[in-house]
Amino acid sequence: MDHWKNAEQLYVNRNIFVILDVLKLEHFSLVEVKMDRLRGKELLELREMLLNRLEFAEFNFDYVNFDDEKEFSDFLGPDSMTFFQMKSSEDVLRITHNSEVYSVNFKRIRKENVPEGFSIY
Repeated sequence: MDHWKNAEQLYVNRNIFVILDVLKLEHFSLVEVKMDRLRGKELLELREMLLNRLEFAEFNFDYVNFDDEKEFSDFLGPDSMTFFQMKSSEDVLRITHNSEVYSVNFKRIRKENVPEGFSIY
């Protein structure tokens, strides 16, 4: 279990068919996981955790099934992308959802890279 807690990057390139609690991934800086089932409620909780993480770089979740997909998409808005000011940092958390390729992405970006016309919450 110490290896898990000390790891900084996680790559799983096969679908995980067990239920994975994405909140248990919060200590990683880089995550790329293919999952059978993703839950929108957990992703919203993960967002809150990541806003406080200084070491966070990027989380990408590819999925087959997405519980609460409509609610999560509604949260992101019509462009399926939204931006949040990170705490204790000038950086911004960008969250995107691409339902065509079944992917959700959380990425830390510089504020100047936020596209024109988008608000930062």
